[in-house]
Amino acid sequence: MNHIYQFLENLNWLKNNKNLEIRLKQPNKLGRKIERNKKERVGFPTLLSYIDKVTEKQVMKRVLYLHGLESSNTGDKIDFLHQHSIAFAPSIDYFDKNIEEKLVTLVENFQPNVIIGSSMGGYVGMMLANKYDIDCVLFNPAIHSRPMEPNLRSLIYDGPKHGLNSVVVLGLEDDVIDPSKTEDILEQVEFDCEIERVEEMGHRVPFDVFVNIYNKYIK
Repeated sequence: MNHIYQFLENLNWLKNNKNLEIRLKQPNKLGRKIERNKKERVGFPTLLSYIDKVTEKQVMKRVLYLHGLESSNTGDKIDFLHQHSIAFAPSIDYFDKNIEEKLVTLVENFQPNVIIGSSMGGYVGMMLANKYDIDCVLFNPAIHSRPMEPNLRSLIYDGPKHGLNSVVVLGLEDDVIDPSKTEDILEQVEFDCEIERVEEMGHRVPFDVFVNIYNKYIK
């Protein structure tokens, strides 16, 4: 992380030296570098705008998005995540016998700050977040009533973890994963989380609900 801090210090130095002048060097058509004889003032409105964008990118959260069993890694929600975070949304085959190894490798390499999961992705995201102590936002997680069992041998819930920011979003009209049963199980296993209950939401998560939850808990 030291290189990021140094980078941000350099950006702050540039912002504080608005009278900076530089000697520009540009390649000519023959590929030789020529040096202008006169100094030209940097276009600071443009430069500072660029600096702000790069600085913002440096502090964006890394978000891992896990889609549901019958969903995909495309759509408005994924586009939104790419615009507001450093997002990785892999296409997941939950029937893959090597899914655990692939997910573990993914998390250990990407090192997300937050895991977002929906339905089956919410269940798997809960296991990964618990194993690696990562904040998570889980939409209608399939912690019961799953139509299949992904091959997760060592990814098991091993008790409550405190100090993490875990959010479970439940659609009160969900007729696939009963939200009341979900709450009962979360209480039984002492999963430390905040529960958001969304009226008139079923199993499918509307885009506006997704954005509101993101802005409330992740942004």
